[in-house]
Amino acid sequence: AFATGFEPSHAAIGPMAIVEASDGSILVSGGAARSHIYRFDENGGEVLQAWAEVNYPIFNLAFDAQGQLWATTGGGPVLQLDPETGNILNEFGDGLTFALAIETGSDLIFVSSNKGVEIFDPASQSFTHFSRDQDLRVGGLAFDSQGGLWATTWPGGQPVVKFNARPRVAPMGGCE
Repeated sequence: AFATGFEPSHAAIGPMAIVEASDGSILVSGGAARSHIYRFDENGGEVLQAWAEVNYPIFNLAFDAQGQLWATTGGGPVLQLDPETGNILNEFGDGLTFALAIETGSDLIFVSSNKGVEIFDPASQSFTHFSRDQDLRVGGLAFDSQGGLWATTWPGGQPVVKFNARPRVAPMGGCE
């Protein structure tokens, strides 16, 4: 195991989010309220003390090209966290759920919501609705090497979908 000793949440869920920092350290969220962030070196280890604790559960973590640290909260705002301390610098929006992906080149932040997928622009601090499918619930988002946005649906993670340029969901293996 890379890291051990995480206190499970009330739903018996262990660690949630994981991201590698530019210095090679690994940040992992977990704990009883899923609100602790632990920092490990490349060797991992035993959970001893949280690196940071916030007032929200942390479901996903990602760094943008400028080294800013972002987090989703499972139904609350998107958080901008201090990459040195883990403290909350800013909170944006509400009703944003699990998934988080940052588009290379633009640093636009794609997040899941109770309405599908939203785009957060950190420069203007504004949201734009992305997905047109009102019934789409997303548990994971990722960009491929060509800039295509993929998602795992929630609950269950199936099917995996790829968004086309319009933006409308195209089933995996389907036409764009």
